[in-house]
Amino acid sequence: YKRQAKTSSANGTTVDNSASTANGGTGVISVIAASGTSPTLDVIVQHSSDGASWSTLGTFTQATGTTSQAITVASGTTVNRYLRAAATIGGSSPSFTFAVGFARL
Repeated sequence: YKRQAKTSSANGTTVDNSASTANGGTGVISVIAASGTSPTLDVIVQHSSDGASWSTLGTFTQATGTTSQAITVASGTTVNRYLRAAATIGGSSPSFTFAVGFARL
């Protein structure tokens, strides 16, 4: 995800890395604004070998306000060719402005 305000659950743009790797990686999230009544943001990094079937690679701690976090996928873990972030937003009239990134090692 690039930094933008989101008010509903969505998948980020698929990134094609040309091939898989077994070197793991690092993911980061930065939430710079949150509003609404009891807003929640759950973000996962997903990977896929074919761009159609997705599985969870890493999970960030649920955000309820501004925050930042990094997650590590251990070396020796396969990171498939395709990557995307998936965000689930909850609460009453929620809005989150955030960015997510993942670097393969």
